[in-house]
Amino acid sequence: MSVSDGIVSVVRASHRGVGREIRLAWRSLRRDTALTVVVVVMLAAAIAATTTIFSIVHAVLLRPLPFTDPDRLVLAWTRNDSRNAPVVEVSLGELEQWRARTTALASVDVFGSVNWSFRVTAPGEPFTVTFNSVSGSFFDTLGARPMLGRTFRPEDDVPGAPATVVLSAQLWHRRFSSDPSIVGKSITIGEGAKPQPADVIGVMPPEFDFPAGAELWSPAVRDMASYTGNHKPTMNGLRVFYAVARVRDRVSLEQARTDLLRIAQTSDMTQEEMASGSVVVVTPLLEHFFGAARPALAAIFGAVTVLLFIACANAAGLLLVRGVARERETAVRIALGATHRRSDPSRCPCVRGGARVDRRGLRPRGRAQPIGRSAPGPRGN
Repeated sequence: MSVSDGIVSVVRASHRGVGREIRLAWRSLRRDTALTVVVVVMLAAAIAATTTIFSIVHAVLLRPLPFTDPDRLVLAWTRNDSRNAPVVEVSLGELEQWRARTTALASVDVFGSVNWSFRVTAPGEPFTVTFNSVSGSFFDTLGARPMLGRTFRPEDDVPGAPATVVLSAQLWHRRFSSDPSIVGKSITIGEGAKPQPADVIGVMPPEFDFPAGAELWSPAVRDMASYTGNHKPTMNGLRVFYAVARVRDRVSLEQARTDLLRIAQTSDMTQEEMASGSVVVVTPLLEHFFGAARPALAAIFGAVTVLLFIACANAAGLLLVRGVARERETAVRIALGATHRRSDPSRCPCVRGGARVDRRGLRPRGRAQPIGRSAPGPRGN
């Protein structure tokens, strides 16, 4: 016999042994249905709860955000307690001030505080799309890279610039059939007397969803200029944005907050508001996404994990009690010739035709026949 034949024989014998063990386990569990049902239901409930909570924890706490160094990203807006206004959006005028005078932030951009919608009338059938207006280096500040094409550049976000848009992966799949040549093509925004063509310059990856629910992004300054007729005072006074900024290395959150507050207190645009009780709010982007849910989810996941361990311990205890209860049965089977690993009564070499062993001892199944020759009778003289 060759070495390969020997290996094949060993593998086959191992498979047969595993099959016998599985059949023995199945027969043992089937004999005690109540115990089997209790153990299976208990473990299934614990595993299901743990899996569900872990899925949520993974999505919220473990899966990284699609940004570069998200722990250095912050959101900023103002708050006025005297007017009972916990959230006051920022304007394009404040964005210009913060960009020009900040020393704690590497970059500052804005995005719409809410998503808007418009009709896309070409190509194909008209449909409504949810969009958000963002400043020109918004994606660069986040460190988000497109899946196709490019994102906005500063020259795209000025009054009178050609209209450009960036698509979400979901909109690209749903309305443009995942066409890889969509970059460079034009879509028509709006309907009626003033439809406006806009060039698609990029498509974001599926995991990018910021602000949540946006299906398309357009340049904020260009949008506001078109909306206000390029009236600078009106543009700078519209408070419809939140600011997102990247903090410089070795700069703390408190330093960034102090820096923006200093700019606001010395700015002609915001001095009156600061005097009325407005303060600048700076919060980490991660806290904005998850907030108080992070410690709560961690605690819930820990509790469910403990529940799983308790269920496993209970199942082990029940099986141990069952093993102790079958101690006599196992001893009888071993006495009849079964091995310690496989004490199956139907395979005991001392009985042909099988036997049934229960708590009351060995009981024949059918007609038992001794193996080998019968013992000789007494000899006569």
